[in-house]
Amino acid sequence: LEFTGLTGTVACQGRFNGQALESLSGQAAMERLSAGGQPVSPGRARFEVRSDTPDTLRFWELQGELFGGVIGGQGRVEFSARPRFEIDMRAARVDLAKAAAHNGIDATEIQGTGHAWLRLAGEVNDLGSLRGEGALDAPQARMYQLPVLLDLVKALGLRVPDRTAFEQARARYTVEGAKVRFQRLDLYGNAISLRGAGTIGLEDQDTHLDFSYPYIILKLD
Repeated sequence: LEFTGLTGTVACQGRFNGQALESLSGQAAMERLSAGGQPVSPGRARFEVRSDTPDTLRFWELQGELFGGVIGGQGRVEFSARPRFEIDMRAARVDLAKAAAHNGIDATEIQGTGHAWLRLAGEVNDLGSLRGEGALDAPQARMYQLPVLLDLVKALGLRVPDRTAFEQARARYTVEGAKVRFQRLDLYGNAISLRGAGTIGLEDQDTHLDFSYPYIILKLD
């Protein structure tokens, strides 16, 4: 996860014995930063290096704003021969249209807010070591780009087609190395709801998702 454009103030105090850091505690107030290409601002966090684990930097009370919503969490980094990290993050009330526009997705095709959480651990710069789990929830969203089939289903159901495919989305997933595995991916709409599962590659974006609806199987590869 790359951090760029970081501006702000850091204040800390601690003990250095002339060869190594023994302890440290402090706070950071960030005016703005980009984490993994996503803008977070403003933000703040507390951090600490304990005397019993001088090679581990812990941070908590990490807070910031993300696309009109809030993000927070905690974690740690172990500075060993093969540095490791652990994070536990939460995001709430994220504006999906703003997130889509920032990431090159047509913002007119999605509306509403979303929530997410992620627990992830692994070695720095080693995708194969990643292990974690997370969830996504968009309880009041509107996702468009409605296929003709769904327009027809709505029409036959005596409901005027409004080009809203789904009003809710929920997902549970695990991170297994360079793959995100969706154990459950539910999309809820007025006319049709789908349940899916599958994988997405973190490096190659290779996507294999199977969606089912009573008698129809939709495969996206």
